[in-house]
Amino acid sequence: MAKKEFFLIWTKDSGEEETISIKHEMIFGRKKDCDMALPDQLVSGKHFQTLIIGQKVYLSDLNSFNKTFLNEVDLSPEKKTPLKEGDIIKAGKQMFTFTMAPGKSASGTSSSSSVSLENDSLQLKIENLKTEGTKTESSRPEDPFLNGLYELKDILDLSINHAGDSKYDLSSLSFSKEPKKTHFQEFKDKKEKILNRNKELAKDLNELINLWKSFF
Repeated sequence: MAKKEFFLIWTKDSGEEETISIKHEMIFGRKKDCDMALPDQLVSGKHFQTLIIGQKVYLSDLNSFNKTFLNEVDLSPEKKTPLKEGDIIKAGKQMFTFTMAPGKSASGTSSSSSVSLENDSLQLKIENLKTEGTKTESSRPEDPFLNGLYELKDILDLSINHAGDSKYDLSSLSFSKEPKKTHFQEFKDKKEKILNRNKELAKDLNELINLWKSFF
């Protein structure tokens, strides 16, 4: 069976297009040592990866900050997703269209095609097992600051879900009697305190991000 060729048509934020020939394993990101450097502040240092396994190309997000989107759906970090003709990949302001080079139809019997698909599936399972083996328990970066942000995000998500759950709606409850009256006042005071601290934290983080961006 003839070896297939795979390409990404890169549509830059300027509207200019560039054709990229996909090699066995390629990393796309803002860092200059990536296989394909993307000059975009919304793109992470190492944003996403393409990997050829058998007769298919698989796409993986590399724990990027702003995520990798395939046909408008954000990918789970490090999970390999097969690409098909016409798929649209988005990273930051950059867009890529997956395509295969036009050529003659592959020759061979349906039996050989079936064997090829089985081999591809087996190789994908092996690659995913290798990925799982290299992950840390939490799959999070070693940087204490980034870990702190992840922990903050987790508790914020939990708080938002809790506050939006109708079964925890306080409006139908009565707090006119003790000890509920005292407890409810403590609850309101704590909410007000968190709100004020949140405003300060949001301001500090915004200043930090702007300073961070100034280094690049």
